[in-house]
Amino acid sequence: MRAESGALLDDRAPPPTVSPPSLSLGASEKERVELELRLFEEGGGEDNIPNYRFAVLGDRHVEIRRGGPQGENIQNFFYDDPPVIWFADGSSLDA
Repeated sequence: MRAESGALLDDRAPPPTVSPPSLSLGASEKERVELELRLFEEGGGEDNIPNYRFAVLGDRHVEIRRGGPQGENIQNFFYDDPPVIWFADGSSLDA
């Protein structure tokens, strides 16, 4: 098979794999947590609604504290206050 550019395409080649975006946070030089951005749809049929969540990689419970003694689950924090994701071309993704 030929692409529009005339290059040969191999139909037997597996599709490229893409790793989900991840985020690495460090509380200190020794303590780090890895989070993965998971994209999915909720609902059914034509009513699918795009959604996302950050998931902690590994078997850890991680909390974030902001100005007080009460901690908040880091996954809930990033869902309620998502970071702006910047791309190499200068564009950004803001929830």
